[in-house]
Amino acid sequence: MGISVQKVLIPIACFILGVGLGVLFNFLPILRFNQPLGTKIEKASTLFKNQLATIEGTVSQVSGQQITIKANNGQSAQFPASKKLTVFKRDPNQPIPQAFEGVNSIEPDNTANFVLELEDGQFRVTSIHYSVTAQPTTSSPSATLKGK
Repeated sequence: MGISVQKVLIPIACFILGVGLGVLFNFLPILRFNQPLGTKIEKASTLFKNQLATIEGTVSQVSGQQITIKANNGQSAQFPASKKLTVFKRDPNQPIPQAFEGVNSIEPDNTANFVLELEDGQFRVTSIHYSVTAQPTTSSPSATLKGK
């Protein structure tokens, strides 16, 4: 009678143990990661001093120290200007862009590259680089075809 009881109890115990472990491994990761991850900024290296982000687009609005940027993909977002905001503008006749400080130098609706730096847990616009639109050249060498 002892052997027949073992033949029945061992498979039942293994089945219950398997179901319990299956439930534990299937639902535990879902419960553990159900909450959204925080936006805590981690430094990946002690060499890093800051974190930067770049956007290519145009300024659609300036309100005080707030700059609304419309990216080339059509999305818009508002960011505060950094205290050290520098605006770089190129003159087609000058090889080096000129640097201006502050939001008063911003040119709305002109294509630019925006550099944002993480300051006090918030991305702020630190520099704006306006691009120069080159005038198309229509000059081409003149050629005369001579027939035989």
